[in-house]
Amino acid sequence: MDNLEVFYPFFFIHLIKPPLVLFFIYFNKNSITIQHFLYFLDCLLYLISCKKDSKMIQKRIVGMKANQLQKYISNRIRECRKEKKLSQEQLSNDAGLGIKAIQNIENLKYDFKIQTLEKVLTALDMTVEEFFDLPLSDNSVSLDTLVDNLSDLSNDKQIKLISSFNEIVKSID
Repeated sequence: MDNLEVFYPFFFIHLIKPPLVLFFIYFNKNSITIQHFLYFLDCLLYLISCKKDSKMIQKRIVGMKANQLQKYISNRIRECRKEKKLSQEQLSNDAGLGIKAIQNIENLKYDFKIQTLEKVLTALDMTVEEFFDLPLSDNSVSLDTLVDNLSDLSNDKQIKLISSFNEIVKSID
């Protein structure tokens, strides 16, 4: 397990815990789609969840389908828009997007960029933290566990993990 770069192609879907989403959501926001975001987050979660002493890599599939985060975001945008008594047209104007973009987001018709989500959240006058305020699942990988696993690694392994993460992000573009 000294060579962490080897593991990044092996990815499995994890139930995403909102604080972790908040931690990574601003990374390369101008060019990454939600689907790509899920892919690299998934890879990173898999890497971090591997025990450093383990002889075998543990596969952890915890019930999140590939489009579940996008579905949540789309539903949450619609819910917040309605709570603020905004029409799709008003939201699109406030966000600087076309009305078709808001309709497509709410109806899961395309993968949008993180930058688009930020525009919508600004128009809704919401922070990312407010938007992703979800009840946490007992099955999710806790942020504390991830931090503990990272801090347990040697400096060399932490550097390799960061390097692997950077390679994952580069491969997405």
